[in-house]
Amino acid sequence: MTLLPPRSSRSNKSRDSALDYEILQEQAAALGRLGRALEAALAAVSNYDRAQAEPGHDAASSRWRLIMREYGVPAEVQNRMGVFDGGRSRNNSPK
Repeated sequence: MTLLPPRSSRSNKSRDSALDYEILQEQAAALGRLGRALEAALAAVSNYDRAQAEPGHDAASSRWRLIMREYGVPAEVQNRMGVFDGGRSRNNSPK
């Protein structure tokens, strides 16, 4: 009489292999999401640093402009909110 290995042992190997593959796929996807989040954070820091480097602007007004630009607040809405160009007039004429 010949003994054959139970069928369930073969299916367990393929099931384990499939599970390992799924785990690897999820790890790769998580790394991709984290990488994109890191890139977005670094871009925000870069934008902030660039706004700070503009001559003649203090940190508060630069930070405010960055927020308005980030959220895409239109100039018309900003004017109604009372947001101005940090004391600079648009036509460079004295007030």
